[in-house]
Parts: sequence; C-alpha cells; structure tokens
Amino acid sequence: MGREIAQWASLAQLDSLLVCNGEAVRLYRAGEQIGEEAILPSDDGTWDGAPLVALLQLFATMRPPVIRGVHQLAVVLAPMARLLRERVAAGLTDETPRPVIAQAKAVWAANVHEKVTDSQFASDLAQVIAYSLAIAALSGGGDSNDDGFVSLSEARQTLRISNAVLAAALGPVLDIPGLSEELAVEIGAIERLVSVVDSRAIGAAKDNRGEPWLWFYEDFLYAYDPIAREKAGVYYTPVDVVQSQVQHVDFILRKLFSKKLSFADASVVTLDPAAGSGTYPLAVIDQAQKVAIEVRGAAGPKQVVKQLAANVIAFEILPGPYAVAQLRIGRRLADMDNSLFPPGNVRVYLTDTLEDPNVIPVALPLWGDVQVLAEERERARGVKHDQPVTVILGNPPYERGVKADGKWVVNPSSGRSLFDDVIEPAKTAGIIFSAQASLYNHYVYFWRWALWKAFEQEPDSPAVVSFITASSWLSNPVFVGLRGIALEHADEIWVTDLGGEGRGNNAEDNVFAIQTPVAIVTVFRRGKGQKTPATVYYRRVSGKRADKLHELRTLSNPHESPSDWTELAGNATLGFVPIPARTQWETFPNLVDIFPWQQPGVKVNRAWPYATQREVLRKRWDSLLATPNAVARAEKFVTPSSGRNIFTQVSGMQKISELLPGASPRSIVRYAARPFDQQWILNDPRLINLERPALWASLSHQQLFMCSMNTSPLGHGPAITVAVAPPDLHYFRGSFGGKDVIPLYRDATGTPNLPAGLTALLAVTYGYAVAPEDVAAYAFGILAQPGFRELFKSELEVPGARVPFTKDPILFARTRDVGADLIYAQTFGSRLTSRASKDDFSQLFGLTWLKPVTRLHDDSEISYDAPTRTLTVADGELTGVSPDVWEFSVSGWPVVQRWLQNRSALGRGHIRTKPKPLDKIRPTQWIDEWNDELLDLLKALTRTVNLKAEQELLLQEVLQSDLFDVAEFPIPTDAERAEPSH
Repeated sequence: MGREIAQWASLAQLDSLLVCNGEAVRLYRAGEQIGEEAILPSDDGTWDGAPLVALLQLFATMRPPVIRGVHQLAVVLAPMARLLRERVAAGLTDETPRPVIAQAKAVWAANVHEKVTDSQFASDLAQVIAYSLAIAALSGGGDSNDDGFVSLSEARQTLRISNAVLAAALGPVLDIPGLSEELAVEIGAIERLVSVVDSRAIGAAKDNRGEPWLWFYEDFLYAYDPIAREKAGVYYTPVDVVQSQVQHVDFILRKLFSKKLSFADASVVTLDPAAGSGTYPLAVIDQAQKVAIEVRGAAGPKQVVKQLAANVIAFEILPGPYAVAQLRIGRRLADMDNSLFPPGNVRVYLTDTLEDPNVIPVALPLWGDVQVLAEERERARGVKHDQPVTVILGNPPYERGVKADGKWVVNPSSGRSLFDDVIEPAKTAGIIFSAQASLYNHYVYFWRWALWKAFEQEPDSPAVVSFITASSWLSNPVFVGLRGIALEHADEIWVTDLGGEGRGNNAEDNVFAIQTPVAIVTVFRRGKGQKTPATVYYRRVSGKRADKLHELRTLSNPHESPSDWTELAGNATLGFVPIPARTQWETFPNLVDIFPWQQPGVKVNRAWPYATQREVLRKRWDSLLATPNAVARAEKFVTPSSGRNIFTQVSGMQKISELLPGASPRSIVRYAARPFDQQWILNDPRLINLERPALWASLSHQQLFMCSMNTSPLGHGPAITVAVAPPDLHYFRGSFGGKDVIPLYRDATGTPNLPAGLTALLAVTYGYAVAPEDVAAYAFGILAQPGFRELFKSELEVPGARVPFTKDPILFARTRDVGADLIYAQTFGSRLTSRASKDDFSQLFGLTWLKPVTRLHDDSEISYDAPTRTLTVADGELTGVSPDVWEFSVSGWPVVQRWLQNRSALGRGHIRTKPKPLDKIRPTQWIDEWNDELLDLLKALTRTVNLKAEQELLLQEVLQSDLFDVAEFPIPTDAERAEPSH
C-alpha cells in the first residue's frame, strides 16, 4: 500500500496520464481526473467505443501548460527529473539490473565524477538531461526542425555552441546503444515539458527575490530532493553577504595590493571552488565592470572583459548548478562585451575541487564526446596543479562526517596530506578522538585546500581567501590546527561573525535557512616578507536577519573604520574571537579538573540496538537472526562505512554472521539515550561501534554519570544533566556529542573521580566531612540551571564550564542540598536518597491522569493546553503540567516533546523518515509502564523548574562570597585524567 501511494505521488505530477485497472481507463492531469472514465470492451457485446476513442484523442492532443517563468520551470521540471533519477537508480540494483545503465555509470566515473556512487550517478545523469533540455529550450533555438518539440538530440546539438561540456555529458544517453531506449519514457516526459517553454517570456520575467536565475537551482533542488539540498548545503547566498565579501576583497586588491583595476587586473586570478549557480563569479565580474568605468571611463568594461573571461574561474561538482553557472557567467561576459557570445571560453569547470591534482585520469574511449570531457577534466586539473590564484572566495558546502569525502586533502596518492596539518595539532593538544570528528567536514576541507592553493603554491605572492562558513572553527579548541595554518600564512584576518545559532530558546536569526552559526572570514597576505603570525580583526553583527543583511551592505573594513573592529593578537589556541578581560571566571576551577576523567558516551552508530521497550529489542534481535543469508543479515544489521559488521570478531564472542536463528541476546539493560530519557539497549559489543567499556565497568548502585558540553558551546538551559545508566554519545542535547560524560566514580567499587586531596581540602575549610557525592551535588546545584549559562554566556562561547566554589561552609551545604534534590529528582529517586528532600519530591505536584491512553499516538496527537495545564497524548489526558515543564529544554532539546515522539507510532528523525529494516519493528501499543515513566519525568522536571529561582539566588550568593581560586585546588595527575582500565 505504501509503495503504491509513493508511486502515485510521482505519477500524479505528470501533465497527462492514462490509468487503467483492466475495466476502465481514466485520464489525469497533474493528479486531477479529466472528464469521465471510459469503459473497456466486455463480453456482453454492448460496449460503446466512442468514449474511449474520445479519451485517447484528448490524451494525444494534451500539452503541458506554457512555462513563462524560471520558478515555474524549476517546480515542474524537478518531479520529471526525479522520475528519471529513480529509473536510473533502479537499473543499478540487483533486483532490476540494466547493463547499459551500469556501463553509463562506468563512463561517467572515468570522465566526470570519480568514485561516483549509484545514487549520485542517478542524480547526476537525471540533472544533466533535465538541464540540457531546459537550457536548450531557453535559448530559443532548441527546436531546430520547427516541429514544436525539443528532443534530447536537438538539445545536444544546440548546446555544442554554448556549452560543449554539458553537450558531451549527454554522451552516455545518446551514444551508448540501447540506453536512450531504456530511459525513453522518462526522457520523453522532460522533452514534452520543455517544449512548451516560452523563452521570450522567461527572458523578460522578474523574480521579486532578485535575479531569477540566481534562485533557479535552489528552487529546483528544493522540489527535486530537499534532503540532498540540505545535505549539500545548497542555499542561496544572500546578495548582501556576497557583496560584503567582494567589497572587502576589492579594497584589499586596490588599496593594499595596488591592483588599480581590482579583479580585472591582468595579474589577479579569482577562483570560486564551490560555485553553485555562479553568484560569486558574477558579483566579481560586476565589481570589475564598475571599477573599470571608474578608472578608464565608458570603454573600460570592453577593454577588460577578455582579461576577466580568462581570469575568473569557477569549479562546481553538481551538474545542475554547473549548467546554470556556465549560462549566467557566459551571458554576463557577453553583455559586458556587447556581443552575442562571451570573448573566449567561460572558465566554469564541472569538477570536484578536492580531487587529486597530481593524478591524470585515464579516459575510456566509449563514445564520441569523451574527448571533450577528458579535456575539461584535464583543464580543471591544470588549474588545481599549475594555475597561480590570487583570490579564492565563496560559500563552500557544509557536510559533516565521512572521512573519505576529503579525498586528496585527506588521502593523497603520495606524501603527507594537507589534513595532517589540521588534525595533528588537535591530537597534540589532547583533544579526544570523538571531538576530532568535527574536523571531518567539507567546509574544513575547503578551507584547508584554499589556504594551500592561495598561499602555499605561490609562497611569495599576494593572495586572499574569503569564505562564509560555519563559525565553529573560530573558537572551538579542536580547530587549533586550521587556525594555526591561517595565522602562519596571513598578514591579516578579518572576521565578520554573523552568529545565527538556531537551536534553543534564545535562538538567533541566521542569514541562511540553517541553524548553524556562520561567519565571513577573509585571510590575506601582501606578499613576500609578510609579518607572521597574522593580526586578527573581529566584528560581531547581531540582530534579526534583515538587520544583519542591512549592516553588511555598509560594513566597513578594519582599515577604513578601525574603531568598529576589535584587534586580537594572532593566537591559534585562543582563537579568533575576543576573550573577555581577565574576570572572576578564570579564577573558578574547571569542571573537568574537579572530575578529571571524562569521556564520550556510547556510540552505537545504528538506531535499532536501543529502543523504548524491551520487547521491541527482543523482536529486532530475533528478526536479525531469522535471516540466515549473510548478505541479507548484513543489510538488516546496517553497516556504516566504518566500524563493526556481522563478520567482526569480538573477543570471546561468536560472530553475528555465525549465530543460529533463535540464539538468545546477550542482555537487555537500561540506557541513557537522551536527556531525561531512559531507554533499553542490547548490551552487546558486537552491535555497538564504540561501547566505552570503562563506563559499563564503572556502573554501580551509587554511580552518577553527569553530562555537560565540554567540547561544544552550551545552548539555553542547564549546563549539566545526570543519568544512572551509561549515556549515549549525544545524550546531553541530542547532537554534537564529545567528551561530555563525567562519572562520579572511576569504578564499580567506588573510587572517586576526584583529584587526590580535594575532599580533604574542603573538609578542612568547612569543618565537616565532605563526600564525593557532596562535591557532585554542589556542582549540580551551581550548574544545573539556565541562570548559570545566561550569566556566563560570553565566557561559555569557549566550551567548558567552570564552577565557582565557595569557602562558606553554610553556603556550600545549602547549595549541595539543592543539588542533591535535583539529582534525586532527575535520577527518578534512585540516587542521593540520604541527602534529598524525598517527602517533597514524592508528591505528585498536582499531576494526574484524567483519561488513560489506549492506543499508540502520532506526533499530531501530542498537544499541550497551557490555560488548563493539560497534556494530551492520543486519547489520554494528563493535568498539572506547568508551561515551564512543557517548554523545558536542554540546549534546544525539548525534553517532554522528544520523550513522547520517541514513543510514538513512527518514532522520530531518521527512524521515521529513512527507517532501516530493523528500525521498522516498533512498539504497537502504549504500554502501562510508560504511564509511570511519564509521570516520573514530569515530576522530575516540575521539581527542577521549582528549584530554579532558589538556584539563581544561591549562585549570586556564591559569587559574592569568599571563593576558592583555581590555584588553591589540587591539580589532577595524568593517571587521574586517564580512562580507568577495565
């Protein structure tokens, strides 16, 4: 049923479609039935064929609505391209293999996109065909035989004039015998669509967002594949951002490098390594034209346009935006030259910036245009390997995770990798492995590549790199290496911090439609003999999105308006953001020095081994083993690109591949999956990528696993949480996990995770014994509140909490007791039972079930009514829930909402949108134990929010009291910081 619905969703987007069920035929246009159905012949001899003939005649004469705008074209073209993509992808599967499609993929990998995956090739080819047809139609000359129909072969011929590479890329379809016939239906739908493009109307059309082509690819990809759009970082860069970067680089070129023609100077080569649809190169050309008029007068643009055509270069890996960039840049240069065609070749290359520039690929001579593609690839390689570049600017993609994505930057064919200069300083600084994972990101690769290309290939030449990227590299300790490279090569670094953290209750507007804070960073050197390390100039741009963009329009640079910028001494360790003058904060002991052993939580790397219900895990385990075939079992198991698989040998255990159906699971135990969310896990190291044995070995009836964000900035909410079961890597806030788990004890026997002498020092100061639990409770009383993060928000921009420790024995005891109450509540009454106010917490706080939940819910059936304080779950109702409890979040993680979503019919996140085989085994009913667990959760949060005001007052009293200086606390030894043996 689900598959049929999905098929209809695709087919319903066709402009005309005949559907037959064996008894009647219906005609649909865009999913809506046209006219009456026509009955097919029957055995009774009474059939009237006229309705069927009329229906077929209507179908034969139907044409799509005329397309008069690029947005309209993007919206209708995308579903047709998606159908083609699905057809190509199906031909690469084991179930429906098509040799001609596999052959086309091999050719594509050899000549266009090295190491392309099946899904990437399907998408690449679909976009090449769709864009080739669309661009040919938009040229007005695509219908060469004037039959009212633009065919793919006509499009290819048209493109040979303006875009030979895109025309050559059609080779796999037109020249591999049998492939165009294999894809005829889907290609035909696109041909039919572009044949009704009104090129004149589109040429005259306007888009209220700006230049229509500037938005076209984002509109297309949003309709074609919104997930890929988000993953690839395909977001339109606002004009104000682009102009700000271009204006700053223009100032550097003209005023500091003495290039009076700016980007049009013969010695200035400009490269955008991730050009998208060409926004940055176009802005560069426009600025060069403006400067040429200022310097030389009206004839200036005509004089410099050939130089611009030769010196403005763009790389793009995705065929869709590449085609648009080629079109737009070519037209802009032609307009500047006042001619029909640009003066010379447009230097937009269909290439992967991160490919090895030292390896010359061997082309496979499988079709006539292969030489065009081979030459294109070699020209792009030549730019990477030999072409000196003065300016690199743009908006690189953002994608976390897979190490292989760094290609040559991470894994060169020979010699030391560029990435070693990024990761080795992090290792030397003691940054843990899990935190190092944030370095494996496309934007980091592009920064490293650009710094190499601009500064290291030509070490004595002036150069500029200006990117807008995630701002995490400015201050996060793990990026010390990348900052060091920039400082080593630059004279100056200009940082325009645009903020834009989209998570949490105090979220800030972003200039993009994303939640990751961003910054423009411009790095430059004047040439040989530069001063190192560089001077850093910092400026923060705050406010609503419109305010930020408005400020960017007139943003001065540090030379024009130095008072608007903060000058920083170049220091890779301290980062590229201002550090407040020495304050009380620096005198507080570090949380990680009070509890010296911290480590990342458990990294499962697949969703199915943990769940909200024990029985579900048993069913998943049985389902896995019920599949005897190793290949099928591996598919169920879900094997990422690295880590354990069904064939991995774990000491003392049988391989998963060798287990017989019916074998019992090792054990099913409690697991701290997310903040305040106790779930269950198959405690089996064969299923877990990194099980953190030391955490499991330290588990006991007294153990506390405190969690904070020690390697990433905190968001709104408490600065610390607690669990009694081993926590997940992303326990604290659902993402950005690092070295965040802080056990109270180093082992199950109760060895404190405290530096030697700390409790003795406190006991002498206070005049009474201090236990390890007292230290934890005091820290919890200080940190487990939103007020701490709000008070020290700027200091916490550099990750890692500090704890102000009072010397006042009464104040310590009061804070400890509040912290004990919180820990007791947040561990659902299982810890610090001797310290907490149990009688107070044991009350229900007015929480009462009014109606029972009798069925499993979906997200739409979760609601909260603040006036009545009623929480509705499916058909159940629970009253007494305060608004503060409903809205309670941990760094943007809404605790109650997520707890309920995790127990819904379809789950949440990828389990819902992209479930793996075993993820689909989920609870089928609301179980009774959830009634108590939900009450316990709400009670814990109610107690937490009720203590908030008292905690805030205590924090102020503590800060005004006589405090320990960090120098007075014992320094942990290396052995105390080390992970315990197990």
